[in-house]
Amino acid sequence: MEPFLEEPGDPEGGSTDVADVSWVTPTLHLSVTTAPAETSWHAWPVVACGGMSIGHKGMNYAAKALAASMVDLFTKANLRAEIRAEFEEQTKDAEYRGYIPNGPPPLPGDQR
Repeated sequence: MEPFLEEPGDPEGGSTDVADVSWVTPTLHLSVTTAPAETSWHAWPVVACGGMSIGHKGMNYAAKALAASMVDLFTKANLRAEIRAEFEEQTKDAEYRGYIPNGPPPLPGDQR
């Protein structure tokens, strides 16, 4: 545990493939530990952990948590309704426009 910083500065970088999807439907995000703290995530130590007990334990934990969440979502219609209502409330004033324009992509020589 580390104390909160009074002025934490800019957040660390990172990305997911879910950004556009999360504007049109509720999404779930789960983070689990699969490598030692303070390890550079795009480096060989993290890759190596995938073949070791720390990686396996984290992956098993994530799989169990996701499976339990999906069982709840598939069997509890009221939970899905609550999640949808919360999503609709939080996004009601947001207009989503993707970076890729609508329609087919332009082809070489198109005069559109």
